[in-house]
Amino acid sequence: AYLSPEQACGDPVDAGSDLYALGCVVHELLTGRPPFVDPSGRQSMHDLVSARLAGDPPPPSRVRPDLAVPPWVDDVLRWALARDPGTRYNDVETFARLFRDGVEGDLDDVPPARPLPTEVAHRPIGRFDRQWLPD
Repeated sequence: AYLSPEQACGDPVDAGSDLYALGCVVHELLTGRPPFVDPSGRQSMHDLVSARLAGDPPPPSRVRPDLAVPPWVDDVLRWALARDPGTRYNDVETFARLFRDGVEGDLDDVPPARPLPTEVAHRPIGRFDRQWLPD
C-alpha cells in the first residue's frame, strides 16, 4: 500500500521513496484508507501497482468530505505523492514544516516542491508505467 512508483518499476530509490511512503501513511491516517484501494477489496497487487503508476490518488478532502479537510492538506499530500520523484519535496523536514505551518495557520499557499514541466511527453520507463517527461 505504500510502495512508491519508482520501487514498483524497479528503478533506483532514495529518500523521495520514503517521503512517498510517508505521504501514503498520512493519507491513510486522514481518510482511513490507503491512497490507492478498491473499496470492494477485490483489487489485486497488479491492480494496485497499475493504479499507482497510471494516476494520482484522490485528495483526502474528496475521500472524506465529512471531515472538512483544509485545502492546504490536499496540496501538501499532492506533492508528497507525486508519481515523478523529481517533483516531490527534497526531504521530510520540508514536508513536516509545511504540515506544522498549516496546522498553526501559517500556510496560505503550498510552494511547489520543484517546478513541473509545462510541456510533457510520454516515454515508457518500465513494464507497467509511462512517465511524464519534458519535451
